Amino acid sequence: MLNKVVLFITVASTLMLAPLSGIASAAANPGFTSTYDFNTNLYGAHTFGVTGDGYVTGKFTGTSGPNETVAIIVEIQTCGFFGCNWDGQQVGSTCTKVFSIGVTVTCVFNTGNSNTLHRLDFSEQTGTQYLKGNVVVS
Repeated sequence: MLNKVVLFITVASTLMLAPLSGIASAAANPGFTSTYDFNTNLYGAHTFGVTGDGYVTGKFTGTSGPNETVAIIVEIQTCGFFGCNWDGQQVGSTCTKVFSIGVTVTCVFNTGNSNTLHRLDFSEQTGTQYLKGNVVVS
């Protein structure tokens, strides 16, 4: 009987605290500041897990190139019998924005928490012009 009471108290305590979990701001873990420099696409050199409430924010500021529509996704690494691969498995939605010189665009991805490696994948939608800029992922 004592074991059942202890189990009940433990479960009840856990449920009471559950709404508080994930309140800390979510983030790419580790977050990073970098640059993008690509023609038709860029597979992120930076990989990250996701902590907190499962949201990842990317802020992209153009430094050179024309106005260009770019689709950005978060890709997750998949692992199986033959090892781990980047095979286009997307988590969260696609963020499509127009990149311009001096303009900062923000994308928020709801990827869920995961220690599995993630990376950003960019695809130009309207052309193949050379684009460069700065990116902050948190």
